[in-house]
Amino acid sequence: MKFSFVRIPVVPWFDSHLREIIRGSSLAFVSRIFGAGFGFILNLLIARLIGANGAGIYFLALSVVTLATVAGRLGLDNVVLRFVATNSDSKDWNSVAGVIKQSRKLALIASGIVAISVFLLSRPIALLVFKEPELNLSLKIMALAILPFSLAILQAQTLNGLKRVGTASLIQTAMVPVILVTSVGILSLFVPVTVIKIVTAYVFATVITWCIAFYLVWRALPHIRSLKGKFSARTLLSTSLPLFLVASMNIINNYTDITMLGIFQTSSDVGVYGIITRLSLLVSFVLAAFNSILSPKIAVFWKNGDLSNLTRTVIVATRLMTLVATVILVIYIIFPSSVLGLFGQEFVRGSRALAILSLGQFINVSTGSVGQVLVMTGHEKVLRNIIGVSAMTNVIMNSILIPVWSLEGAALATAFSTSFATIVAAIYVRRIVGIDAHIFGRYSKVTQQRRSL
Repeated sequence: MKFSFVRIPVVPWFDSHLREIIRGSSLAFVSRIFGAGFGFILNLLIARLIGANGAGIYFLALSVVTLATVAGRLGLDNVVLRFVATNSDSKDWNSVAGVIKQSRKLALIASGIVAISVFLLSRPIALLVFKEPELNLSLKIMALAILPFSLAILQAQTLNGLKRVGTASLIQTAMVPVILVTSVGILSLFVPVTVIKIVTAYVFATVITWCIAFYLVWRALPHIRSLKGKFSARTLLSTSLPLFLVASMNIINNYTDITMLGIFQTSSDVGVYGIITRLSLLVSFVLAAFNSILSPKIAVFWKNGDLSNLTRTVIVATRLMTLVATVILVIYIIFPSSVLGLFGQEFVRGSRALAILSLGQFINVSTGSVGQVLVMTGHEKVLRNIIGVSAMTNVIMNSILIPVWSLEGAALATAFSTSFATIVAAIYVRRIVGIDAHIFGRYSKVTQQRRSL
């Protein structure tokens, strides 16, 4: 009997663009590992110091503030990355200065309004939505982090557009956990740690991160300091609106499960699930690392009509990402109880949910950077529609499954909706751009011929 196997060449060639991707992704990867390591320590500290119930209050407040932060950015983060990347590549520094100044001004206004709204509405959110009186004060304090964190993300995307990937990744993923772990660790040596103290430390960490990010952008662009900058705010907003809807629906996808658990179940369930969610994201953190360097390259390749390099870069990156994700997935599938036992015995009951969520994240990685391909090639409206359907599916499934299966129900709903969105996006990337971005992908010659006509 003969057996045939599908051969998957991982890295068949490395041209100058791929070497830049590998080098840049390595920096981002190291930053992500650094951030993930401190994130793991932070979750361990939270679980050990305040237990599942206290962790639930913290994660609920963080979920609300994260949703608010997306609203405060207006979808400008990916727009900044796209326009900074393309204009810096063509040495149009006046436009780069304009993009930075206009986006900062718009985000400052929007984030300020959102932060004030969350601060004033914290009591009804706590009492009427989640029925958790303890959430009120935590939410009020954490609302102060909305403005600095929104602006820090824009600064990080500016650095991404300038191909300062490692630095940008540190700001986006590592700096807040590092400062927060340090602050909470020092506090625990002298006073009992409470949810309020951790939330206050979070606000402090976001303010410091914003200041550092602002300085790094200022230092990276000395030649634009004297420029007034010229870029249309209307162009920024018209481009960012579809991306804002994408980001909003994407964040709904990411936080529907934990929010609905807060509505239907206990704070203890939210605490356990919050830890599970953050552990499962370690499967796909490599995707975010690669996306940070891939995004500006994709934008430039598409602008120049260079589909050959675009295709090679995306497919090879997918194969490399899948290799890394496989290792973490296997650990979670085989040893979920051992991993969760590190956080305390009350967290072990989430073992099955961890395996389910991790599988969903693995599918997300193995389909490739399809979302970034759609955004950076100007097809953000397609992505918006896909994420919109996925978000509605997520909400409906969570509302049905959580009351029946609790943690496992939330995990099933989220894993299904995430996988659905990435698979459909991969189909559209093949139809529109001509790339099979998944691990088994091949390049569509027909699309290249059409593009060249």
